[in-house]
Amino acid sequence: MQRHPSLVSLSREHHHALVLARKLQDNRVRADELLAIWNNVLLPHLRIEDRELIPIGCCGSEPLRRLTETIAADHASLRQMFGKLDDQAPDDVRATISGRLEEHIRLEERSWFPAIEAQLDTHALSVLARRLQETPEAAIAGYHQDDEGDRDTTRMTRETGWLSLIVDTVNTSATNHPFKMQPG
Repeated sequence: MQRHPSLVSLSREHHHALVLARKLQDNRVRADELLAIWNNVLLPHLRIEDRELIPIGCCGSEPLRRLTETIAADHASLRQMFGKLDDQAPDDVRATISGRLEEHIRLEERSWFPAIEAQLDTHALSVLARRLQETPEAAIAGYHQDDEGDRDTTRMTRETGWLSLIVDTVNTSATNHPFKMQPG
């Protein structure tokens, strides 16, 4: 499936999730190795999706909102499952986590990302691409501190502008749903 450039980096990271799903099925792979992949690759990936994509989906069309609710619930479920993973986890627990992770990635790739791409116009997608490149994983949307601890108002203005752009784009493209956010 041809992915819009704004989502290509996230889509590529899904490969790591599928590799992890396969490794979960191999009981020779220790839990600490699995958790290192989770903590260093996939958990930051989920945080980016939570920060950048879930807000988009929450103010979209009804089908996009339903998908987004499922994705957010999956993220919480996966965090909980990986929080309990250790070397004593029985094979069926590892298989359950593996299946859930693989199912989640397939849902994002086959349904959620295409729904987001369909909801946003070209300009909003290109702004999303820049945000995904510029925003470090640890940044808090709407607020950023520089090295001296002062508020970076340029960054905050850009964040606020981003939200307004997305809300406007979603409101324009989702004309038949009852929920319309007004830019702040």
